[in-house]
Amino acid sequence: MNIVVFSKKRTGADNRPFNTYLTRLKWKDGTEKAVTLKFKCDPPRETPCNIVVDKANANLKTRSFISKTDGSLQDGYTLFIESYTMGEPYVDHSCDDLAD
Repeated sequence: MNIVVFSKKRTGADNRPFNTYLTRLKWKDGTEKAVTLKFKCDPPRETPCNIVVDKANANLKTRSFISKTDGSLQDGYTLFIESYTMGEPYVDHSCDDLAD
């Protein structure tokens, strides 16, 4: 699987900084869902980046939770990654459609 990894810096209750790793995965039915990444190995140093993960080295966990915004029951996903290799360098195309 080719995965684009993003991270967000956060601060814990003890004021120690840590990173949360996120991505979007595409299911076989074509839908895309937000997924939290947990690394059992060292996480990438620079984000965003592309990584390549063999499905044998990953485990997807689903959890249900109640949405704070509308009170509905929703699914959350966490992908646990045991090992990966770095992929192609990440290129940001978010502003390609904007006029100069």
